[in-house]
Amino acid sequence: MIAAVFALIVVIWGAIRRVDVYAAFVEGAQEGLKTALRVAPYLCAALLLIGALRGSGVLELLERLLEPVLTRIGLPRELLPFLLRLGTVTIDPTLENCFTHLPLSVKVYLDKDGPDVTAQVAFRYGDIEIDPFVPESQPTGALLLRDAAGERAVLD
Repeated sequence: MIAAVFALIVVIWGAIRRVDVYAAFVEGAQEGLKTALRVAPYLCAALLLIGALRGSGVLELLERLLEPVLTRIGLPRELLPFLLRLGTVTIDPTLENCFTHLPLSVKVYLDKDGPDVTAQVAFRYGDIEIDPFVPESQPTGALLLRDAAGERAVLD
């Protein structure tokens, strides 16, 4: 409805100013198509580069590196791909020394509770044990680089 009203206003305004609205529309559409054709190769190259970075694991590594920082400032890590599209992100070498990277080991505890069996999952990074369902169990202090993909794979 709003688009129809806007189109009608444009046609009336064009008639008042004695502009051939149809010819102006066709000319604008042609320019739009020319612009789309000029931009298409760059768009394809950008999509190819993003696919290559995802496939190589570089974006996941960057997510793991920045996840603790984003969490501390209150941004969800899912926001990182959008932030990366805004510009170039580099990590200062002095900040890299603040990260701790330990391998993930998973402990699954099974318990029989009457006729039911319950499971509790614990992610271990060295001496640090994290219960993914208890926010208070998240480590404080040094920035631990967690294996988000590995943790997700276990929970899925």
